[in-house]
Amino acid sequence: MLFLPRELKLLLSLPQGSKFNVISKKFSMLPVIKPGDVLDVEKISYRNIKIYDIIAFYTDNPPFLIAHRVIKKKNIDSNINIFLTKGDNNNDQDKWLVDEKHYIGKVILPKRNLKKDIIKFFKKWLKMFYLNTYITLLLL
Repeated sequence: MLFLPRELKLLLSLPQGSKFNVISKKFSMLPVIKPGDVLDVEKISYRNIKIYDIIAFYTDNPPFLIAHRVIKKKNIDSNINIFLTKGDNNNDQDKWLVDEKHYIGKVILPKRNLKKDIIKFFKKWLKMFYLNTYITLLLL
C-alpha cells in the first residue's frame, strides 16, 4: 500500500494501544494473509515484538506499507534493535532492515474477505450443478 506523506505521519503519530485496519493487496504472506484480507494492526511497543510476529512497517522512497513476519532480531548495541523480516510466501528474507523509526505496529488478526470466498464457492457449485445436469440429460 503506497502512502501519502500525511497518511504516514498520521499512522506514526497514533498513541500506543491504538488500532487501525489496512487491506492486504499482495501475495507475499500466503497462506496466512490473502489479498483482500483486512489486517487489524495495533500500535504495540517495538520492544515487545518477538520472532514470528507479523509486523507492519514502511519503506522509504516511495513510502510503502508492508506486513511481514519477523524472522530475526539483531542488536546493534544495547539500545538499538533491528528486525529482519520475510513474507511467508517469499523465498528470501527482505532486503531492508526494520528499525524503530520504520516500525508501525503488530498485525493482530487478519480477517478473511468472506464475501469473495462465498462467491467463489457458489460459482464452483453452480458449475458442478450445470455439468451434472448436462451429463444426466446426455445419458437420458
